[in-house]
Amino acid sequence: SNWLKLKASVRSKAASENTIYRSAGLLLGSLLALLFIVIGIIIINLIAPVLDLEPRVNYVFIHFLIAVAFGICPIFLSSVLRNFIDALGYTRVTMLIALCALPINICLNYILVFGKFGFPRLGGVDQVG
Repeated sequence: SNWLKLKASVRSKAASENTIYRSAGLLLGSLLALLFIVIGIIIINLIAPVLDLEPRVNYVFIHFLIAVAFGICPIFLSSVLRNFIDALGYTRVTMLIALCALPINICLNYILVFGKFGFPRLGGVDQVG
């Protein structure tokens, strides 16, 4: 019922209702992302000593998870926006974005990880320390 209201409000150009739904979704997504990051920090601190990894492997393990944590909030927020657009019936838009993002991601990963076309070689976590 709420999705039908949302779709009808967008179709009727009720911008204030759209802003409320969108803002609430983005706030909830942000709070969930922060919750996942806090839970992740707690779990990393509990698991890392139990694994008894070599110092180098432990460094890569922890710093890789820290790097992944930087992407949690954007992933949650983009999911909120994607589902908002899908709920309005504009599934073609999100499909085109996903289809365009994949080759761009592949190319940028190649260029930045391996340092092609004049960019510095960034490598991965194990390349830093």
